[in-house]
Amino acid sequence: ESSTQRTIGRRSRPRRSRWCASESWSGTSATCVEFGAASTVPSVRAAVIHETGPPEVIRIEEIPDPEPGEGEVLVRVAAAGVNRFDVNQRKGGASSFPLILGNPGDAAGTRADTGERVVILSGKGTCAELTVAAEENVYALPEGVELAVAASVPTPYRTAWWGVVGRGELASGQ
Repeated sequence: ESSTQRTIGRRSRPRRSRWCASESWSGTSATCVEFGAASTVPSVRAAVIHETGPPEVIRIEEIPDPEPGEGEVLVRVAAAGVNRFDVNQRKGGASSFPLILGNPGDAAGTRADTGERVVILSGKGTCAELTVAAEENVYALPEGVELAVAASVPTPYRTAWWGVVGRGELASGQ
């Protein structure tokens, strides 16, 4: 088997992606996934659970390409953030299956329609090669920012903002 082919059942197809061998931590968030270049296969690979439990319940499966709805953007995921919510879903919080991890989740990659580098928050199933997110949750990413770093920022940032401004009642001028 070559590095560009992988056998699934009795058929072969070009390899679409790879899991990272290591994790990159930033605050309370870890970047778990980096995906390789896309191929012509009409499905995407995703981290999916069919039951709750230890990390071993996570399976890499082929799923249909997500279809963006009204006001949504299709994003090619380069890196996905893993936060406490994601771990809790896998450990026992999820109630409907199968579940693509990172739902809702943070990710970074490129818009499928424009090729622009973006970071997304509250995406649908971000631990997949393609995901959809509401257009208002998709932000342009400057060239100097690494995609893996960008994917680890949204949830910890919102948590810190809520703690300082919302709960701590930080006001302008303080």
